[in-house]
Amino acid sequence: MRGVVNSGEFQKLVGEKLRRLRLEAGLSQRDLAQRLELSHQQIQKYERGDNALPLERIRPFAMALGVAPAVLAFPEIDWMAAEPTSNHSSDHAELLRLYEALPDGETRKRLLDFLRTLVKGRV
Repeated sequence: MRGVVNSGEFQKLVGEKLRRLRLEAGLSQRDLAQRLELSHQQIQKYERGDNALPLERIRPFAMALGVAPAVLAFPEIDWMAAEPTSNHSSDHAELLRLYEALPDGETRKRLLDFLRTLVKGRV
């Protein structure tokens, strides 16, 4: 973990983390831009650190990349060291996106109960 950084350095850290996560997910800038309904040029600006990634966009970006929002919100922490089996596949990202699109908390709860039943004793 690095020491205290200024806002410009922080933007660069977020951009570097964003780029690394995008590549690990096997996505092009265009792919990510389409998922987020942005231009690929805007993705480039975030990755270079030219533009700051707004706080309200951290969650959608994290979902599209299949990571927890904290991974982007705190780029100076190496979350991967704590998660050696982390999977950044596009299936993982899609699963998160679909879960978030469920209409209500009751539906989410039923899905989680179902998944727990499927994997009971395996994890």
